[in-house]
Amino acid sequence: MLKNILLLDDDSDDAELFCEALQDVAPETNCVVYKDCTKALRQLGNDEIDLPEFIF
Repeated sequence: MLKNILLLDDDSDDAELFCEALQDVAPETNCVVYKDCTKALRQLGNDEIDLPEFIF
């Protein structure tokens, strides 16, 4: 089963490294990245998406 992981990071290089490392150790995960906390909170309040298993 695919698990959603939410990453809040304004550095695109760091976010890319995190998601690549996550895929290496847990290929069944989907890494979603937001650079802005406000947008992330708005998305989390949206009933149309599955809530993430973890938030970093």
